[in-house]
Amino acid sequence: GLLKAYVRTLSKAVRKRRTYPRAAKLAGLEGRAVVRIVLDKTGTIISVELSKSSGHAILDRAALEAARGVGKLPAPPSALNWKTRAIKVPFNFKVKG
Repeated sequence: GLLKAYVRTLSKAVRKRRTYPRAAKLAGLEGRAVVRIVLDKTGTIISVELSKSSGHAILDRAALEAARGVGKLPAPPSALNWKTRAIKVPFNFKVKG
């Protein structure tokens, strides 16, 4: 429903900022990091933390930097009665080729 659609919008906005560290790509490092982002009712990010490690510090840092670099996200729809809530955003790092 509404919550799923909103979380999908947020995830897309955050992942857009992700960069694949060149050194990690060259080394063939791959993994999936999950970042937990706490938002308030205006879409302001209150905190960002690593929920699940990719197994590589360089990829974890890239995921955290992407989430922190967003600044502010779209405010949640008022129908969600959102005060403060956490969402989890997965970041997949995969070397193509």
